[in-house]
Amino acid sequence: MLGSPEFPLLSKEGDITIGGAFSIHNEMPNPQLSFIDTPERLTCSRINFREFRFAQTMIFAIEEINNSSTLLPNITIGYKIFDTCGLTLPSTRAIMGLMNGQERSCSGQSSVHAIIGASESSSTIVMIQISGIFQIPVISHFATCACLSDKKKYPSFFRTIPSDYYQSRTLAKLVKHFGWTWVGALKSDNDYGKNGLETFIAAASQVGVCIEYAEAISRTDSRDQVARVVKVIKNGSAKVVVAFLAQSEMDILLEEALKQNLSGLQWVGSESWITAGHLAIEKYSGILMGSLGFSIRKTKILGLQEFLLQVNPSQDPQNNLLKEFWEVTFGCSLQPSLSGQIQCSGSERLQDVNTPFTDVSELRISNNVYKAVYAVANAIHYMLKCGRNGHAVNNSCMWRGDLDAKQSGERVYFDRNGDPAATYELVNWQRNKAGDIVFVTILPSVQGVHWSSGQMKITASVFLRLRPGELQYAYTMMFAIKEINNSSELLPRMTLGYRIFVSYLIIYAINEINKTPDMLPNFKLGYKIYDKCGTVDILRAALALVSGRNREISDNCTKTDTVQVILGHSGSQPTIGFAQVVGRFQIPVISHFATCACLSNRKEYPTFFRTIPSDYYQTQALAKLIKHFDWNWIGAIAVDNEYGLNGITAFKQAAHEYGVCIEYSEAFSSSDPPDRLQRIVEIIKKATSKVIMAFMSHREIKLLVKVLNEQNITGMQWVGSEAWITDHSLTDIEGHDILVGSLGFTVTRANIPGLEEHLRQLHPSQFPESQFLIDFWEDTFDCILNENANANKKPCNGSESLQNIQSQFTDVDELRFTNNVYKSVYAVAHALDNLITCKPGEGIFSNGSCADIKNIQPWQVSYYLNTVNFTTKEGEKVYFDSNGDSPARYDLVNLQKTNRGTMEGLTVGLYDASLQEGHQFVMNNINNIVWGNLLVEVPVSMCSQSCVAGTRKVLQKGKPVCCFDCVPCPAGEIANLTDSIHCTKCPPTYWTNEQKDACLPKPIEFLAHDEILGTLLVLFSLLGVFVTVIITIVFYCHKETPIVRANNSELSFLLLFSLTLCFLCSLTFIGKPSNWSCMLRHTAFGITFVLCVSCVLGKTIVVLMAFRATRPGTNIMKWFGPTQQRLSVLTFTFIQVLICILWLTINPPFPFQNLLHYQDRIILECALGSAIGFWVVLGYIGLLAMLCFILAFLARTLPNNFNEARFITFSMLIFCAVWVTFIPAYVSSPGKFTVAVEIFAILASSFGLLFCIFVPKCFIILFRPEKNTRKHLMGK
Repeated sequence: MLGSPEFPLLSKEGDITIGGAFSIHNEMPNPQLSFIDTPERLTCSRINFREFRFAQTMIFAIEEINNSSTLLPNITIGYKIFDTCGLTLPSTRAIMGLMNGQERSCSGQSSVHAIIGASESSSTIVMIQISGIFQIPVISHFATCACLSDKKKYPSFFRTIPSDYYQSRTLAKLVKHFGWTWVGALKSDNDYGKNGLETFIAAASQVGVCIEYAEAISRTDSRDQVARVVKVIKNGSAKVVVAFLAQSEMDILLEEALKQNLSGLQWVGSESWITAGHLAIEKYSGILMGSLGFSIRKTKILGLQEFLLQVNPSQDPQNNLLKEFWEVTFGCSLQPSLSGQIQCSGSERLQDVNTPFTDVSELRISNNVYKAVYAVANAIHYMLKCGRNGHAVNNSCMWRGDLDAKQSGERVYFDRNGDPAATYELVNWQRNKAGDIVFVTILPSVQGVHWSSGQMKITASVFLRLRPGELQYAYTMMFAIKEINNSSELLPRMTLGYRIFVSYLIIYAINEINKTPDMLPNFKLGYKIYDKCGTVDILRAALALVSGRNREISDNCTKTDTVQVILGHSGSQPTIGFAQVVGRFQIPVISHFATCACLSNRKEYPTFFRTIPSDYYQTQALAKLIKHFDWNWIGAIAVDNEYGLNGITAFKQAAHEYGVCIEYSEAFSSSDPPDRLQRIVEIIKKATSKVIMAFMSHREIKLLVKVLNEQNITGMQWVGSEAWITDHSLTDIEGHDILVGSLGFTVTRANIPGLEEHLRQLHPSQFPESQFLIDFWEDTFDCILNENANANKKPCNGSESLQNIQSQFTDVDELRFTNNVYKSVYAVAHALDNLITCKPGEGIFSNGSCADIKNIQPWQVSYYLNTVNFTTKEGEKVYFDSNGDSPARYDLVNLQKTNRGTMEGLTVGLYDASLQEGHQFVMNNINNIVWGNLLVEVPVSMCSQSCVAGTRKVLQKGKPVCCFDCVPCPAGEIANLTDSIHCTKCPPTYWTNEQKDACLPKPIEFLAHDEILGTLLVLFSLLGVFVTVIITIVFYCHKETPIVRANNSELSFLLLFSLTLCFLCSLTFIGKPSNWSCMLRHTAFGITFVLCVSCVLGKTIVVLMAFRATRPGTNIMKWFGPTQQRLSVLTFTFIQVLICILWLTINPPFPFQNLLHYQDRIILECALGSAIGFWVVLGYIGLLAMLCFILAFLARTLPNNFNEARFITFSMLIFCAVWVTFIPAYVSSPGKFTVAVEIFAILASSFGLLFCIFVPKCFIILFRPEKNTRKHLMGK
């Protein structure tokens, strides 16, 4: 997007500027992105002659208008034409260039007044989203997406080509016209293809056209993806393909079709490619010959061909586009330096070549460009005539809603959505006499159509589905049985025997009710049973019941005999269809197997009831089942219809509430191409989840298991919906062992007394005209009742009986779904019984009135169905809630293999939605469960293992919440539960243990006597005291010697005493801080050190004064005698005492728990209280030390064999150095080391004073007594 500005490929200045955006090139390589270097500039290649002609048509129209004296007189139109490359990114740069108006000269007009283009819907959408902000109108010649008609989103958009809304509907009518009810569909993977095909499919479904497949391709797709689409077409059974593709997608599709030898199909194309001249070549004739499609009307533009033939690089020698066009057209080079290419001679002429650029025989889209330019010119013309303030100029200020194109006489206008009138021609690809492929307009007659592969006979493309004959009886009930090929919620194994079983069960229940004296006295129930295989036939049957006709008769009318209740259908999809129809007549519908939760919507289905629970309850039960076994990472597969999609959607919502994540969710149907099922199998193979929730019918699960078995994919734990979990036919499939261990809910099993005996009495003689029963009888006994029907079978001898055979028809061991049929009949009977036995004043209608039993209306039966509440012979309660749903009660079954090799469902649990939450789901036989892959323990299916205590869950980027990493809690935080989301911080005085699952009190740390550092410091302190005492003893024993007396022995002893106190003072810093120790350590330190330094200062002054006093006439010593020396020491010390008293009075030091230095422990230290007090004490010591150092430094050169000033200078130097370095060390040392630094400074400075001042004297006293004489001391 960023980088150098975009400049127009073709431009010309004018008073008014029109912008143009065309796909002049149709290839752009993907830039190499390193995210380090600047991306390469977008470069388009492979010139598109057709789009280049569109651009030149725009220029031609502008030049024509500029030469006109009537349209925009005295005003010239300029243009700026940009290249969009047919992609959204270059289109964005193009629209930016058009609006910014930046020319190479950086001057001129800032923007265009209108924009013509782009050729693609996606590019156009990108452009108008930006230009619409600035209210710049965009008129497209080729963007057909119906979405662009939304004036709220695109208020400044217009087009001269009709919307796909009309084309899609027209194509659907075309397909229906030729009787094609089974077609394939292709679309471009962009806005144009998606919206266009979506509208086509919707329109096709309305006229009864079915779509076998709907695939999408993009020109940026990989070759494998395109090959897959072609393979789907090739393997499909549809012989007609509707291709809603752009030219670029059609190009790559045809190339792959040639490789796979695809032929024999009837193509129906969109206007984008149906008249594309570059496709009408011999190379593609075997595929596209006979193609049909609607295109824009063909027209002529006078003078255009001559204008195009004049295009030459010499018109603008600096224009690279003209050079590129010329070089590609003639295969030569205009650059003389290029080697290996033929140089253009200059004699090349466009008149001598045939190219799509100069071909004006099929001016369709080019004419749209021409009209768009004239539309802009006329709009500006009328606008200028109106004047600035809207007043009439020349008595005319009316906007003309339409205009005439200059040459063709075609009316051009835009409706309120910015769309033109929708006018198409139906074109057919044919060969002319010369053998060339041409586009022949065949409307209004279709007699001369050439079909696929050049055939003259219409191609057939239908999907045939056979159905058995209808079985009707003139009674008042209807039951629809769905053919096996058309259901996704079939009753288990819908064989002919089972269908007759269900039918005869209704008859049995009705006969049982009719024989009951205390139910419906003096009334007899009748029935009409329909066997319908298709949704349309089911609706016809429902309408027949509503209209009251017994059967369809061509000429004569029958007696009206409408029904009061309809039982059925078995599937949700057909039930939705006819429940909406009969619901308008308020006829109640009771289904035994339509489980879609959508049918609980009373607003849409006010008269619908069912004796099977809604899928809502089943999905809730399945979600609780999965949560019960801690499976939080599962896959989900559904059948691709309303039953499966609604069911799996409800399941995913319920699973989400219980914290279960879906790794993948796929859907397919038995009619899908094999590659779709193969794709799902690959997903299962690569998935990490070990549990699969299968919300599908037995037919889809069989297909899936078959493929899984072929690829040896096992080890899955299956969880199934009630539609297949108890289906006995699963045993018949190869690899059914994969399903052993499956779990699922199904309706509870029941027993119907007397039913088996009743079924075994069935005989064709009871219904001699029933072809349905005849087929069942012949299928059961492998004989024929009509000898002329089939000579390959033996005739039935009449001795056949159901008494002695075992078949699914007579098997009443697994009465689950069929029991729902039985309950449905009894529900109707109880509703009618309540209606008939109603007492006046106690009815449910207004004023307590009852229904007229001689004229019972269906809506009255519907009212009484809401009041039904009875108990079956098995003790099962039957009633309907406010949504028409029955109580949700399921058995949890586990598929296990029997000794006979079959699979049977063992009941291992129960789910009853009528119970309170927490008691609905019960496992009563868990020890007998067989798990998938014959595991002995509950399988584990988790995306991530549980996080132990001490860790927290961190979601993995881009994955569901069940996929996470276990990250240890950070320091100071704990997680004492598994799968913790957050870690909890410990209180300030607590810290985590090593496992980080508990908070423990932080250890309190201080400089103790019993630790190594504390012990060493204590030893050094005692050592200092000991050495000081030894020196004191030595001095005391030699106090009369000259060296002791030379420098005021009294100050020397006082200094030794203060040094002893300094060494002892350091001991107060060691040990647990308390109030008294904190106050003592700092004040004792300050006072003892001032006393020590004051003594040294006194000695320094004595030395200095002593030498001053030796001069003649000097009497200075009387001013600094012993008394003054004592007073000076006391004065200096007293000042420090006052400072310490103020400090202790205002804000004394105190014990403090420091939680900041260390996270895992507490430092117990002495807070300074007043930092100012501490630094004043320290500063006062430093001031005296500096004064002492200066005086000693001045006295260092005085003559004497033993000049004490030198040693004082060294001692003060050490003292100052220690305490200068102490300050940064003290500030930066953490915890107890702060105390250690302070002790070290005290000891170091004390030892420095002791060694520098007294050790030399002791050395002379003890080891050089000859120098300890007055004579020696006064030698100099």
